[in-house]
Amino acid sequence: MLIFTGHRVDAPDRAKSRFPPRLVDAAGRAIGKAIDELSPAHCIASASRGGDILFLEACRARGIPSTIVLPFSPDEFERRSVAGVSEGDWVARYRSLIASTRPERLIVLNLVAEPDPYRACNLAILKRAQAASPSAPLLLALWDGEGGDGPGGSADMVERVRKAGGRAVIINPSALPK
Repeated sequence: MLIFTGHRVDAPDRAKSRFPPRLVDAAGRAIGKAIDELSPAHCIASASRGGDILFLEACRARGIPSTIVLPFSPDEFERRSVAGVSEGDWVARYRSLIASTRPERLIVLNLVAEPDPYRACNLAILKRAQAASPSAPLLLALWDGEGGDGPGGSADMVERVRKAGGRAVIINPSALPK
């Protein structure tokens, strides 16, 4: 079981770049290589533009079953976490992933009223992985190693996995070939 967390592709108005669009192809290759090395039987992630979508696409390209966990309805999640960047066709890629996911592999948590819905979503992903596998959680993260913009980002998930005794394999976007 492999879970994933990763930065979203930077929006055009992002003050400090973490994952600029020019690194998408390199990130996709690095994620694919890591999946090949880790050889998971199943993958779990959310589906934000950027790292999450790249991860899910790589898992599917390799025939690895994947579960998508969303904190909100697919439409609300698209509005909050996928749209906003014209480069990369993220909305179409997201819609394709959602449309091709079997209903039992699409978990919608309906956390609109939750004060920290992304943190709660991370916890739900981690608990799902722990319930499915007796071994310590294994996380692949596209993460710059810095604190996040708010609760529930990549830093939160890396910390949760480490506290649970798991291992985090980190791909730092700044270390990717330009």
